[in-house]
Amino acid sequence: MFLDSKHMDFKVVDYHLKTKEEKVLMYYKGCFDDALLAKVNHFLRHAFSASPKAGKRLFAVFVEIGQNIGYYSAEHNYFDKQALPAGIGSVTIYETEDSYVFMAGNVLKRSALSTLYEKCDKINQLSYDELRALKREVRSLPLTEGQKGGNIGLIQIAIKSQSPLVIESQDIDENNAFFWISTEINKNQSDED
Repeated sequence: MFLDSKHMDFKVVDYHLKTKEEKVLMYYKGCFDDALLAKVNHFLRHAFSASPKAGKRLFAVFVEIGQNIGYYSAEHNYFDKQALPAGIGSVTIYETEDSYVFMAGNVLKRSALSTLYEKCDKINQLSYDELRALKREVRSLPLTEGQKGGNIGLIQIAIKSQSPLVIESQDIDENNAFFWISTEINKNQSDED
């Protein structure tokens, strides 16, 4: 049975028209695993062949956020019983006159939000050189129980984008929230890292 339009809160046509206005270069919602990262690498290299520095930065940001979604999303894909479950989230990359804007989101446990807000606030207060020093410091720390990566993803996103991390969240229920992060890559920025 198909739902009729009166049962849909999400307006597909409105969303489609809005994304046309914003010059969306890429939109994806689904599993974040190694196969996806490889496909997006190919797409970004092709899409930004005229601007390889921007493509390289976008891919670096995508990898970091994709790994975070894959590791920490509270929503998982269990289709492949042989593989570890892959986290589910969404990514949008759109273009403005001066920059490429990167937005990503996924479901998280509400208990994780305060730590994320604190990390992003700290990261946004640091200079480029201070971010690089923090990355080295965090990398040298021993892994903690339950840690799935090097814990440098948000720092690396700030380094690669050279822009602040903008984060927001909205509660879904008493245990979960939808968390999204955005940053932008200036089309004319230098390629320091």
